[in-house]
Amino acid sequence: MYEGQQQNAHVLICDWEGRLQWTSRQKLYKVLGDLAWNYVVEKDREKYRVAFSRTATLKEHQQIEVDCKYGDRYRAWLWPLQWPKTAVCILVTRIPEEIASLTPRELDCLRELAVGLSAGEIADKLDVSVSTIHTLMRRARKKLHLQSLEELVSFSARYCFPKDGPLAPPAIGPIAPDASHPE
Repeated sequence: MYEGQQQNAHVLICDWEGRLQWTSRQKLYKVLGDLAWNYVVEKDREKYRVAFSRTATLKEHQQIEVDCKYGDRYRAWLWPLQWPKTAVCILVTRIPEEIASLTPRELDCLRELAVGLSAGEIADKLDVSVSTIHTLMRRARKKLHLQSLEELVSFSARYCFPKDGPLAPPAIGPIAPDASHPE
């Protein structure tokens, strides 16, 4: 398990305007009612607002990466809610600083590992030898301070999963009324 991962994830519930209604990290988000995107740096606010708007109005799942105004980088998944006073649920997880030390090829390898490809499949996809893939994984493990391949797979799934792909969450339609409970 990557050091500190439990306290790096948190949940936000926002109303239709993007105002915080609830958070699992009260210390980070000081005032309920603040706009959720006020906690990211200026350059990322429009991206956050657009993702929020698409989630709230079009009921589209969104995934974005933003820099927090407190210095960390985060990945956020936004899901639409079907409640009258709340519009969006946001799962936020901190992206470890060590990811910046990885080479583009190591990141390519970890993205493929995150979707479940074997070393041989990754080698075929990246057009390199299996030995090269093992070297890339070993270097990534050292840079990320991970002890085993299992920890690398877990880290990859958590932090390197591609934004688009076969396992992206499906759209959720409105909940049909239960026929056994007439209104």
